[in-house]
Amino acid sequence: MATLHLPLPGLTTLLNLITLFCCFNICFAVNRKHLNLSAAATDWSPAGATWYGSPDGAGSDGGACGYGNLVSQAPFSSMITSIGPSLYKSGKECGACYQVKCTNHPACSGKPVRVVITDFCPGGPCASEPAHFDLSGTAFGSMALPGQQEKLRDAGVLQIQYARVACDYSGQTIAFHVDQGSNPNYFAAVIEFEDGDGDLAGVELKETSSSDGGGEWRGMQQSWGAVWKLDAGAELHPPLSIRLTSLYSDETLLAKDVIPVGWKPGATYRSLHLAMATLHLPLPGLTTLLNLITLFCCFNICFAVNRKHLNLSAAATDWSPAGATWYGSPDGAGSDDMLTYAGGACGYGNLVSQAPFSSMITSIGPSLYKSGKECGACYQVKCTNHPACSGKPVRVIITDFCAGGPRASEPAHFDLSGTAFGAMALPGQQEKLRDAGVLQIQFARVACDYSGKTIAFHVDQGSNPNYFAAVIEFEAGDGDLAGVELKETSSSSGGGEWRAMQQSWGAVWKLDAGAELHPPLSIRLTSLYSDETLLAKDVIPVGWKPGATYRSLVNFH
Repeated sequence: MATLHLPLPGLTTLLNLITLFCCFNICFAVNRKHLNLSAAATDWSPAGATWYGSPDGAGSDGGACGYGNLVSQAPFSSMITSIGPSLYKSGKECGACYQVKCTNHPACSGKPVRVVITDFCPGGPCASEPAHFDLSGTAFGSMALPGQQEKLRDAGVLQIQYARVACDYSGQTIAFHVDQGSNPNYFAAVIEFEDGDGDLAGVELKETSSSDGGGEWRGMQQSWGAVWKLDAGAELHPPLSIRLTSLYSDETLLAKDVIPVGWKPGATYRSLHLAMATLHLPLPGLTTLLNLITLFCCFNICFAVNRKHLNLSAAATDWSPAGATWYGSPDGAGSDDMLTYAGGACGYGNLVSQAPFSSMITSIGPSLYKSGKECGACYQVKCTNHPACSGKPVRVIITDFCAGGPRASEPAHFDLSGTAFGAMALPGQQEKLRDAGVLQIQFARVACDYSGKTIAFHVDQGSNPNYFAAVIEFEAGDGDLAGVELKETSSSSGGGEWRAMQQSWGAVWKLDAGAELHPPLSIRLTSLYSDETLLAKDVIPVGWKPGATYRSLVNFH
């Protein structure tokens, strides 16, 4: 995997405006600006490039944009890339297209290939290099001469050229895959296949659109990646109209009544017409990215060192005020069935509905999420100012992120699962409490208690001998991590040196080693607040497998 900083000196870019879903409804574009972004690159800039995942795969099986297994299917067809913070733009660049080519290696073809941004890398070379593309194995190999793909993939960090180009999804209409957690009051969807620019600046929704104008346009918030959502606070009345605004051209695409009466969570609605717009992108300075790291352990000895006993108890003592809402199904786990990373932006997947999470989870805003480092942290919440409130505290775990709305504007806001929100109610009053709208609650940070659970490391399917990534689950105590390190071939003689892993997104950590890793691997975790470390010697065994889960014998206290 590689990282890169992209200074794109005056680049033309494009926009394809887009929009939303509908069972055979009319979509049309307004406010069109014809900017100069062509389908073929003209201005090239230098960058570094690496690859991750399997040699013929699609990187990390979906990535942080939320496209899920679509990345391996047409029109993405595994031709995708991970990118750094300056180019990723908090997910607003998801779906943007670039051409890349290499000329300085004997295996290079010199011919450009088109790739789509589907993943994010926040650190390492992705942030430190002027520009870097961490490509899927398929995309990296596509830059090679016929029969030379493996030779090129063995080259390590490659110097390439890149240019922003228009996306071309010929024959594809814009698709909106509705999140399984959507309900009459809450609507969320992954927006796919935006031609032209390929990226979005904003999404708006209007209820009961008609010739007389219908309701008012309401801004949706970007949840994460290509996922947009609206927490309406009251029942939405379909059919719904959608308006999309491209990031660079400011072009808008209006789809009237595209979400029909009777829409269903999990369904995909498509526009009939693909409206495209072109635009001129001066892209001053971009960074692109990297993917690193992770750790796992398989029935080996783990022990803690450097323990600091901080005052974090299992029961709350100091309470602070916050707002609270809920999302997903009334008895569900929030965004438990999302298209890609079921379970929310931390990457825990369908574990959020299983013990020890047991659907008692919450989505949180930037102030508490801390770029994913608070994934797994535990809080107690309680409500006292509503007749249906029990006043008894309940414990919840951070598993998801919300970037906008009250979560960003309020000092603290908990967007709880329906299960967790209802758990604050008196017996039999859960539905009444969930009908209360925005609720004023109290919250306090507490220790996590995963009695009987050991730390688990679920290896990402895109891991290979040179690249290792995993979701780290069930950290007791603090519940969050400040750092993760990996050491090869640990032994009584000391083995190799500790190498810092990088947080990829949420609870996913990764290491792009640049060469083959030699298991067994030792892992060292450092908690965020107590600075306590947990050492697991040789926990990743010889013969480890992508997709497998390896468990330690112990946990933080």
